[in-house]
Amino acid sequence: MKRTRREAEETRENILAVAEKLFLEHGVEGVALEVIAQAAGITRGAIQWHFQNKSGLLHALRDRMESPIGQLAERLQVDETVDSLGSLISETIVVISHIQLDPRRKQFCAYLLNFSLLGEPERQRAFERRLRASVVKVFEVAAQRGELSEHWTPELAGLAYCGLVLGLLEQWLRGEDQFDIAHDVSAVLRRFGASLSPTHHAQARRAAR
Repeated sequence: MKRTRREAEETRENILAVAEKLFLEHGVEGVALEVIAQAAGITRGAIQWHFQNKSGLLHALRDRMESPIGQLAERLQVDETVDSLGSLISETIVVISHIQLDPRRKQFCAYLLNFSLLGEPERQRAFERRLRASVVKVFEVAAQRGELSEHWTPELAGLAYCGLVLGLLEQWLRGEDQFDIAHDVSAVLRRFGASLSPTHHAQARRAAR
């Protein structure tokens, strides 16, 4: 049974990888499930078993954007050498930079955003809640390690962090060109991260005296 579940997961990941590649190359509208199935070496029924339809496949690709943060939250639970806030910011910057470097990926992400907001907004909200939950777990570890200022709870820090990232990313995907998504947003996140540390607040109190 374990082997069957593992094989099913491997098939699912293969479908997602093949579908993403084809969508980037030909656009979402230009790729049918039959084309994905043929490229993946499986049947259309196998895709429908995993994702039901093309919409389910697109939502699954959108959900994968949360994976690096979720995996980081899991690593922090077992590895005390991993930098909590620094890794969170670095992982976020990697994802954002990856989108900026490939115009096709930017177009695809913009499509996913509009598709989710217009087609099934509740699933978009569910994705955002899962992302925020993963970020909050990272801040919980930071708080346990004494790396989060007492002025912030993990929940408030997670809410503010996700608001910054998702808000700026959405603006950029909708065509805002007055800031650089990788350079400027990276600077914003690093400054925000620094403002959360106990050291920052101690320095601010000394400066105010």
